[in-house]
Amino acid sequence: MLGRLAVSCSITRRFGVLFLGGLLALNAACTAPSRGIAPPAAVVEETFDPQSLNDDDFLLKPPAGAETPSVDQTAETAPSVVQLDGYRVQIAVVSSPGRAGIVKGEAETKLGVPVHVYRDPDTGLHKIHAGNGRTATEVESLRHLAKSQGYPEAFIVRTRIELPRAAVYGPDPVFGFRVQVFATSNRAAAVGEMANVRDTLGQDDVYMESEPPYFKVRIGNFRTREAAEGLVERLQTYGYDTPFIVRTQIEASADQTTDN
Repeated sequence: MLGRLAVSCSITRRFGVLFLGGLLALNAACTAPSRGIAPPAAVVEETFDPQSLNDDDFLLKPPAGAETPSVDQTAETAPSVVQLDGYRVQIAVVSSPGRAGIVKGEAETKLGVPVHVYRDPDTGLHKIHAGNGRTATEVESLRHLAKSQGYPEAFIVRTRIELPRAAVYGPDPVFGFRVQVFATSNRAAAVGEMANVRDTLGQDDVYMESEPPYFKVRIGNFRTREAAEGLVERLQTYGYDTPFIVRTQIEASADQTTDN
């Protein structure tokens, strides 16, 4: 009886050790990294330039001692000439670039307008075009003139033209100074005060500017504040207690100033 009991205990211990060893092996297998699905190693690009990201959130500081070029905020960047679709008068077609230059010079003298040479990339011929018109009607009189000046085959063509920026968009706004004497939310009252100011000062450069909800009566077209100060003193002699100078858009060319 005791022998059977000893054998049973021995078997139980062996199965316990085997079971515990199996659990430990299973746990090690679950926690160990898998070698079969390891991701490929990332390739490092050593020539990477962070500035090529074009990302507003990625800012680079200049190295110590580096100079940052200043930006001229007052420089005029708008071109003085604008290109757009329009019409010209074709007066001749020649094969030689030298001959094209001669025809161009002669035509500018005869017609009194800009003359352009256009080389057709398909044929290699040089076409001489005169004038710049936004519509065909604008260059119709030029076509008749060209015919009378020795270009009998002159005809109107649609092409790219060049015009002064002011001719396309109007003159650029000019900013200067005016003197304000009155402000009201009643338009009729502002119109009446404009008439009173014109009669009092004997001048026409009196304006009503709308800045909702107010209509403001302002005087003059001054390029400098100092020039406007003379009008302030003059207005005070006419009984205007609180005239003051404002910076605004004025009606004046680059070489014109209102002197009051």
